[in-house]
Amino acid sequence: MLLDTTSLAVTIDRCNERLFWGRDIAEEDRAAVCDWIARRQGLHGSYWGMFAPTDFDFSRPLTLFTGEKITTNAGRSHILGEEASVVLRRLGQSDPAVMEAVAKADDGLGEATARYYGMKPEAVGHYCCGTCTPAFWRNLRYGGLGGKEEWLSAGIRMLKGMRTPDHEWRRFSLPWTVYSLLDIDLPEAKQELEWVAPKLDNIAKRKGSGVWGERWREVAIRALGRI
Repeated sequence: MLLDTTSLAVTIDRCNERLFWGRDIAEEDRAAVCDWIARRQGLHGSYWGMFAPTDFDFSRPLTLFTGEKITTNAGRSHILGEEASVVLRRLGQSDPAVMEAVAKADDGLGEATARYYGMKPEAVGHYCCGTCTPAFWRNLRYGGLGGKEEWLSAGIRMLKGMRTPDHEWRRFSLPWTVYSLLDIDLPEAKQELEWVAPKLDNIAKRKGSGVWGERWREVAIRALGRI
């Protein structure tokens, strides 16, 4: 069972878990999840008309796929909106009603980015902060805002400027950022994975502890396989 009608965050995490490990998703589960998420488009609490978290989601920190915690309402709404768009594109592309909801969410995100880049034209390819940006990249990679590969390239090039001497990035969490780069087939993404490879090698050699530890270890292994 994937759908949890009390929590958009739990539902998305369950879907991402299945997709990450390549596990089958029954058609009835796929349809139920897509229908429910699509009907949350534009509801109260949504970020710029994207997909709204539930009251339960707003009552506790959001745990990202790689285990990091988000405690702000704006961060929860924005990241869940991006991740919901990704899940719907990956699970529901044959359903016109679902894709209509995704298109409306895109319209809202388009307005948000236009406003943000109007104030910060040098930030094209990034969005808000080092946690929201990887979620934005994931949405772009799966077709958000039409894909905009040039934005992805520009954003990841800016990540190069965040490198630290110990092979991480300033302001960008290592696990969440590497996870976001896994499926981005661009030279810039590969270069950043190469930069953090010494850290990834250490993670890959450890036994993952708990759900997030296992995911992080597998992310590191897959990232090393990209370079």
